[in-house]
Amino acid sequence: AITSDPLEKERKELANYAGRVQALHQHIVRLLTLTDEVTKVRQDILKDIQLIDAPEEDEDTLVGRDRKGAQEPTDGYSRATATFVDRVAEQNKTARDARPQLEKTKMAAQELVKRTGALREKLRSRDRAFDELNHYNQKVTDLKADLAKKSKPNPKEDDRLARNVDKHRMAQERFTALDREVRDDM
Repeated sequence: AITSDPLEKERKELANYAGRVQALHQHIVRLLTLTDEVTKVRQDILKDIQLIDAPEEDEDTLVGRDRKGAQEPTDGYSRATATFVDRVAEQNKTARDARPQLEKTKMAAQELVKRTGALREKLRSRDRAFDELNHYNQKVTDLKADLAKKSKPNPKEDDRLARNVDKHRMAQERFTALDREVRDDM
């Protein structure tokens, strides 16, 4: 990590935001799963009630049968189940109608998870580039100090310094590019 990183506040905000986005995505996925399970249970209940109310009819003709136009039930059980069936059917319709928007929300949350993950990876790459830059800063400083102590020039050590100065320049360019990219994305 970068000591005294000017982006430290933004990093913390990103970590917090990424956690909330991940939690949102997980909750939406769970809600979709639970909605599917509840809808299935409701359908099973409706089917069971229909089979109890009309045992002589074929099971396949009962599924999805509309109660509209049916005679008004007269006994207590029939009135209660008729009202219950109507409410459950309404709830299933509401769940079906809400599903496309819930799927869109899930996809949007999934995209945010992906984008925050990519930005966090860029920050880690920036950290590695900073560490590499620090390494070459120290190495070039040490090599220059060693050369300054020597009384006569050494071409081999001059070449070594030149190679490390070049590596330092490349590390500086890499860090600068990653730093700019991260700042633009944040």
